[in-house]
Amino acid sequence: MTFDFEPILLSIAILLVPLVFLLYWRCFKAQHRDVQAYFGRRVLEAYLLSVNRRWIKAISVTSAFLMLAIAVSQPQWGSQIEDVPRRGRDIVLLLDVSTSMLAQDMIPNRLSVAKQAIVPLVEELREEGGHRLGLITFAGRANLQCPLTHDYDFFLRKLKESTIDSAARKGTQIGDALRQVVEGFGGIESSYTDIILLTDGEDHDSFPREAAQIAAGAGATLHAFGLGDSVDGAVVPDPDKIGEDLLYRGEIVVSRMNPELLREIALIGGGKATPVGLGEFDLRTFYSSEIAPKDRRIIDATSTERPIQYFQWFVLIALIFLSLEMVIGDRRQPAEELE
Repeated sequence: MTFDFEPILLSIAILLVPLVFLLYWRCFKAQHRDVQAYFGRRVLEAYLLSVNRRWIKAISVTSAFLMLAIAVSQPQWGSQIEDVPRRGRDIVLLLDVSTSMLAQDMIPNRLSVAKQAIVPLVEELREEGGHRLGLITFAGRANLQCPLTHDYDFFLRKLKESTIDSAARKGTQIGDALRQVVEGFGGIESSYTDIILLTDGEDHDSFPREAAQIAAGAGATLHAFGLGDSVDGAVVPDPDKIGEDLLYRGEIVVSRMNPELLREIALIGGGKATPVGLGEFDLRTFYSSEIAPKDRRIIDATSTERPIQYFQWFVLIALIFLSLEMVIGDRRQPAEELE
């Protein structure tokens, strides 16, 4: 069995014990001197306590101080096993990996910026514990990359592996990704699921509004982040020809972020739309303000070894010593006066 205290607090308290005793005894001496000076030795001997009782009062106060100091130093020894419930929410990241996400209006490109923004969020959730994370990438079709899991390292590994080759390149199917949330996870927990969509907002007839209604009907909240220039757009590089621009029917492909669509589907999904444009965004801060305050459910329980605290016993002993000091009054009792 091991004993554990806060050594600094305990050391300071032990050093102060003699000082407390001396201060208390000094007060007794000052009282003795003042009473004798104003009322004479007869009154002093008739009404003030004997030296022995003064010692008892001084020792009681000093002992109470010591016990409280030990209590503050958090004494603990032994341990016990407790089942600690983990509470959290399900957070699904929908990551656009279409070719347009390679546009370099954000440095180095839209896809890299989106992936970099997810990492601090994962670390925040790791610190809190309890939340499950899932990852779906989408372009021409939606692919489940990471099922809902507490294994954040696995999630980060799958995130790192998410490229434009992790889904069919042709097209951008936001609606398919949203439907995959409901279908791919075998049903989601009502009121405990948040969807974070990171995309440039371009969509190719995947009925995203209808899909957002399906997700909202299942109880999920949809938040959308739009990346890229929504006015001038940006040229999309050809992923197969380094240094060349992507061509479609002989024309250079220019991608523009579509904030209107993102606002619509976020409104339908009961969440918030954030047209990032070419600016910076912080998913960790967004989580703290929009998701963290929400209700959480018990997902599972883990066995944790916890030390047994004993500070309350030292507080009780301190109260006993203080009570003893209060019981012993500052004057002799009538029976003592007659002696």
